[in-house]
Amino acid sequence: MAFLFKTKSNKRVICKMNILTTSASAQNLQIIPRSFPASVSARLTNESTNTTQTQTIAPTSANGYMTLNAAWTLKEANFYLLEVFDGVNLIYRGRVFCTNQTNFEKFTVNNGVYTQEQAGDNTFVII
Repeated sequence: MAFLFKTKSNKRVICKMNILTTSASAQNLQIIPRSFPASVSARLTNESTNTTQTQTIAPTSANGYMTLNAAWTLKEANFYLLEVFDGVNLIYRGRVFCTNQTNFEKFTVNNGVYTQEQAGDNTFVII
């Protein structure tokens, strides 16, 4: 899923969004970085609370993609900014959404929030 967002310096950036769950176990993120170093530093920033988690990861690479395998502490229905560095050089920037929903074709941010009214016969009263 691609979308457009603005950075702090008002630059517009088109990104591919990755989806992770609230699971405490390690999860894979597949990205297309600018370079393919043997070790990277990945920084995940919660866009709601502005808190950041940083991990050093030994990625795997195949067919032009880099796979990052790490365990993160994530909150359901939150967006995160993912930045991957090779030393001080930024090699990837993207967005991550955290959800435990798995049927993405029928995905809704209102899952479990909206309930449909079952009562009533759908008649109108004209005065």
